[in-house]
Amino acid sequence: MKSSLRDAAAFGLMLVLGIGLGIGLQKSFDISAQAVNLLQQAGLVRPDGGDGSADVLSDAVESTVPERLQGKLKLYVLVGQSNMVGAARVPDDINPSANIYTFGNDYRWAVATEPVDSARNQIDRVSADPAAGFGPALTFAKTLVAEDSNQLIGLIPCAKDGSSITDWQRSLSSQSLYGSCLKRV
Repeated sequence: MKSSLRDAAAFGLMLVLGIGLGIGLQKSFDISAQAVNLLQQAGLVRPDGGDGSADVLSDAVESTVPERLQGKLKLYVLVGQSNMVGAARVPDDINPSANIYTFGNDYRWAVATEPVDSARNQIDRVSADPAAGFGPALTFAKTLVAEDSNQLIGLIPCAKDGSSITDWQRSLSSQSLYGSCLKRV
């Protein structure tokens, strides 16, 4: 019993230290701006008029769940900061699962792939994370499917790297993280 409490306390401390380090690094080094610059050079994003922000190129599409999936998906809304967005290099051996789908930032349902929070064809700018990488979402979903191979999982990424709790305050505007998340759900 004592070792499990000690392990839980150690895990909690490491989690807090990791979150603090991640936030500190994000605030100290503007990695997001560097990533946007690289994506602009690759032609995947365009500048927004000189204020340093960028519009991710997109086409407006209607969001629909494919008929064969309607009413069958167990939905999981992915909110949070960089850990949920994913910042690690995507491993080469990631295989998609026919039981796991993502409502992508392009507002389309597709078989889930990494990065789950990809900014490719992003519709709304408020939650764009051009540098999204490997995160916990797909592994989480694969664990659920391993427990019950008949279930279908739907992941809805709404996380934003570097966001604070005040960025998630209730606002129905699609220009807020909260409103953007509600629009997707």
